[in-house]
Amino acid sequence: AALRQGRQQVAAGQPAHHAPVFDDGNVVLGAAQHELAGAPQEQIARLCSGLGTLYDFNQREDQAAALYERAIGIYEGMKPPCSELAAELHNNLAMIYKSLGRHPLAEQHYLVALEALENLHGRNHERVAAVYNNLGSLYYTANYPEQAKDMHTEALEIRQDVLGPNHPDVGGRAASLAFWLIEEGEFAEASALVEEALNIRRQALGPKHPQ
Repeated sequence: AALRQGRQQVAAGQPAHHAPVFDDGNVVLGAAQHELAGAPQEQIARLCSGLGTLYDFNQREDQAAALYERAIGIYEGMKPPCSELAAELHNNLAMIYKSLGRHPLAEQHYLVALEALENLHGRNHERVAAVYNNLGSLYYTANYPEQAKDMHTEALEIRQDVLGPNHPDVGGRAASLAFWLIEEGEFAEASALVEEALNIRRQALGPKHPQ
C-alpha cells in the first residue's frame, strides 16, 4: 500500500518526501518482502527498483542507490540474467552518482549499461544512443571536453542511422551538439551542424513553419 501511494504521488507530481510513508524505506521494503515471502526474485527486484525510483524522484540519492544496487544484483544473478532491466538501473545509478559528483562511479555504471545494451541490441539502437549522450554529459561536467564531444557525436551518428538523416529528432540533436561546440569555441564545426539542423527542420516541417 505504501509503495502504491508513493507511485500515485509521483504520477501526480507531488513530492512524496512530505509524507511519512517514505520516512523509513527499510520498513516499507521489509514489510513488502514479508508479504512476498516465497515469491520469485524478480518480484523483489521490481519492488526494490520501484522504491528506488521513488527515492530518486525525491532526491534521496543514497537510499535510491542502495535499492538500485540490490535490484541489479538480483537481475544479474537470475538464470538467465535480466540484462535489459539491469542496464536500465545501471544507467539510473550513473545519473545519481553524477549528481553527487562521484564521476568515476557514474562512468563505471554508464559503461556497464552501454556494454549490456550493445550486446543485446547492437550499436544502432536508441537506448544505446541515449547512454552515449549521458556519457557525453558526464564527461563535460567532469571537464573532459574532448571525450564529451566524442560521446555526443557517437550518439548523433547512431540516431542518424536508426531514424534516418532527415528525422526531426536528428535535427534537434545536431542543434544541441552545435550549441555545445559553440560554448567550446569550435565555431566552424558548430556552424556546419547548425546548417544541417536547419535543413532537416525545413525538410521535415516545410520552409514556412514558425520553428
